[in-house]
Amino acid sequence: MIDASGHTLMPGLIDAHVHVAAATPNLAALEAMHPSYVAHWTAGYMSAMLDRGFTTVRDVGGGDAGPRRARAEGLIGGRRR
Repeated sequence: MIDASGHTLMPGLIDAHVHVAAATPNLAALEAMHPSYVAHWTAGYMSAMLDRGFTTVRDVGGGDAGPRRARAEGLIGGRRR
């Protein structure tokens, strides 16, 4: 048990429309970026979302399964299933 007296507990936030791999809104510039840079940017973006309370996100296009696999293998942080 955890004594949470005087604190508020809330469930994780959900973002159902996110583009985790969009390091820039300029699609031409994004296409020219090195994939390794975009992967690092994505990991940082996802970490910042987690720090803000988001535990579930749905990428609506542009991203691939790489971040999910990296999370599953423990390469980047995230919530436990």
